[in-house]
Amino acid sequence: MTVARGLLAALSVLLGVLVQQTVLSRLGLPGGRPDLVLLVVVAVGLADGPGAGTLVGFGAGLTLDCLGDHPIGLQALVLCLVGYAVGRYRDEVDRSTIGPLLAVAAAAAGSTLLFAAIGAVLSDPRVGWTALARALPASVGYDLLLAPFVLPMVTRLVAGSGGADTKVAPR
Repeated sequence: MTVARGLLAALSVLLGVLVQQTVLSRLGLPGGRPDLVLLVVVAVGLADGPGAGTLVGFGAGLTLDCLGDHPIGLQALVLCLVGYAVGRYRDEVDRSTIGPLLAVAAAAAGSTLLFAAIGAVLSDPRVGWTALARALPASVGYDLLLAPFVLPMVTRLVAGSGGADTKVAPR
């Protein structure tokens, strides 16, 4: 990841956190809310691979951890692993038109399940089967609705900022 890509990825994360915390969290949607920061991490992983996805996921998660009411490092761990996994399979995802949407669905489901599993291990009283059953379909659905707007924009921004291995996911 070049310096320009890193700065644009950081700017995308900060903008995503700002919009997520000020607008999306206040919408009062049934079952939960879209995770714009997760979509930015997925887009960076698809655009720049597992290393960039891991770094951006960790930074984005740590930013969210500082703003949240859960243990610090929890969201950083989850988004770090999501960024790595999406970046690891970016070549397979790029081969199909529906691949990026499948990556978003897997990332949304995986991050929700991993966050809940770690919360359960840490005895978080907010974690339960009913809450998970309500949040999982909603988080996947909302993220899939936003993905066609967010992924191409962030992917072009990060991948189009220079470097020899520039790849743009949308075809």
